[in-house]
Amino acid sequence: MMGRKPSSNRGVKLPRELLWEIQQTFQSAFKSQLPEEEWFVEGFLYPEEMILSVGFGHPKRLKHHHFMLSWDLEENSTKDVDKDNPQEAQSNTTVIGKRHLQQIFEGVDLINILFTEYLQHADEDPEPPLYWTPLPIPNQLPQCFYQFSSKNNLLEAQANQILGISSHSSFLEGDWDSDLDQEDLNLTEIESKLEQNQDTLH
Repeated sequence: MMGRKPSSNRGVKLPRELLWEIQQTFQSAFKSQLPEEEWFVEGFLYPEEMILSVGFGHPKRLKHHHFMLSWDLEENSTKDVDKDNPQEAQSNTTVIGKRHLQQIFEGVDLINILFTEYLQHADEDPEPPLYWTPLPIPNQLPQCFYQFSSKNNLLEAQANQILGISSHSSFLEGDWDSDLDQEDLNLTEIESKLEQNQDTLH
């Protein structure tokens, strides 16, 4: 997954437990519409932006459907990710704090809206933009962009591994800020929003 900014060639992955919770939330919310599809979630924190990717696809089909969001990070919002020395950023640790988490939760809500509209009008509208485009949905994220992809990231990662090409799988995983507690990581409110939006698909 290519970052939107030139500095985004090294970063850290969002914690796996958070990505798993988001994946389960989408799997549950869209189960009635997409009972045989599997959902995939990736997230990366770079020196100047955060990227969240959510998609679905059938295990036996080549084509997947992904929406990706990218938004700017505020100055000094990352720790130990050196944008002047990106080659060393992978060996550092990034602390993911409450502000990041709030933005991620808003990003989840926005991607849910994108998928809801996409599934509603799949036979009517042209394919969403395949390049970074300003997000037309009102939001509180700084400089938020989105793009769509039909790539099968699983097959691409396997091919890269065979060819010895470096991929996001080699990125380190970020750490939670010590000030965060279990309540901060609760996705109940996000799950409720996703369920409300699913009513429009029935």
